[in-house]
Amino acid sequence: MSDRDTPSSWLGAYLNAHLAGATAGMELARRAARGNRDAEHGPRLSLLARDIAADRRSLVQLMRSLGVRVRHHRIFAGWLRGKAAWLKPSAGVLTRSPLRDLIELETLYLGIQGMAAGWRVLLAAAANGAPVDEESLRVLHDRANNELAVAEDLRIQAGTRAFTRD
Repeated sequence: MSDRDTPSSWLGAYLNAHLAGATAGMELARRAARGNRDAEHGPRLSLLARDIAADRRSLVQLMRSLGVRVRHHRIFAGWLRGKAAWLKPSAGVLTRSPLRDLIELETLYLGIQGMAAGWRVLLAAAANGAPVDEESLRVLHDRANNELAVAEDLRIQAGTRAFTRD
């Protein structure tokens, strides 16, 4: 087994992949919050964006505590994915549309699901001896579940706005 074929190297790769996704999600959430600042649902979206950024910081702290090296090229790729999300279909590139809101919220929802899935995997691994703190992971998993509920509510509202206006 080479140094690249060990559980600790796989854990590092796994956490870096989640960090790239968290970076993309953070960028998307921030942009969605800025774009909806004056909307009725703007404050809830801003809170969601702050929570996603906090999750990303928690992930970086977890990586540091495990001695996992942050792969900056992966973070940059995640940042680019988050910035490129504005290319999704909408009424116009420079304007917001109800469809853009819906697609952004669905993308955020799926990203949060991915983070929650990652926390569940790490919780299972911790229960079997992986060197990660179970209590911290439980807190992160619970927070992801709360974020999912908020994102789902906002997503349904966005779909209603998109498909019932004339």
